[in-house]
Amino acid sequence: MNDKKASLMREVQIAHFSLIETNLYLDTHPFDCEALKALEYYGEKLACAIEKYEEEFGSLTAGAITDVPFEWVKTPFPWEMDC
Repeated sequence: MNDKKASLMREVQIAHFSLIETNLYLDTHPFDCEALKALEYYGEKLACAIEKYEEEFGSLTAGAITDVPFEWVKTPFPWEMDC
């Protein structure tokens, strides 16, 4: 995986992780205004990161309509990548 692709994927992963963790926190603290703001922030950050990645390297999700369908089968699966 090239450096730019890995970097963009890392942005997606970080934003996704942060969004999930904030959402879990809100399960037990539903009225925490700062956490609600953080949830919105990470949601926007994730959407932006996904958009940047998909513009450059194709879809991250199945069923997306793109100019290059099935591009994902040309790349290694996560367990095939060098860390």
